[in-house]
Amino acid sequence: AGRFAPVAGSSDCSDCEPGTYSLAGEENCTECGAGRFSNDFGSGFCTECASGTYSPGGNISCKPCALGWVSTPGSGECSMCAAGKHAALGAQMCLACEAGRFVEVAG
Repeated sequence: AGRFAPVAGSSDCSDCEPGTYSLAGEENCTECGAGRFSNDFGSGFCTECASGTYSPGGNISCKPCALGWVSTPGSGECSMCAAGKHAALGAQMCLACEAGRFVEVAG
């Protein structure tokens, strides 16, 4: 796993690049899908992004959601908080504004 042989009769297998993976016996590496990443050469699997982070796919890491945006585990993108709610950098859920405070626009 994590290695591939692109042509028949190969004397050795090559490592998959970071951002990709392969199962045993594959002839090609596959790009990690949305919400997943691989940061090692020769990976046999992709790791799911944590809450508050995202990856559109084929990446070596997940990126944190921006201020006012959130995500659940395995997300390929972040979702904007609605007006009246806010979120810190890399948050997994939007929080309602406290009494006496407001946010009039989404995000």
